[in-house]
Amino acid sequence: MADLKDLLGTWAPLSWKKETIATGDTVDVLDDEKVIHHVDVSWNQAFTKTDLIRIYKLANGMLTITAGPEIDPFSGKEVIHRLEFRKV
Repeated sequence: MADLKDLLGTWAPLSWKKETIATGDTVDVLDDEKVIHHVDVSWNQAFTKTDLIRIYKLANGMLTITAGPEIDPFSGKEVIHRLEFRKV
């Protein structure tokens, strides 16, 4: 399992616009590649009060979170979202 201490600190988003991600949630690590977000509130009401399983990769100061496939709330199409962060 990844060393969770590596997640502490400040992360800068690389591949997404800040205004598209806004949730209030807690996160549990399931195993070496999956986390579950327990979403209390979200700008996307389809996510509110749900549990979302995401794939994560933590390597070389980079955190990548992959979600999907799911329906994009803007286009209505099935997509896979990937969020990338670099530790600062």
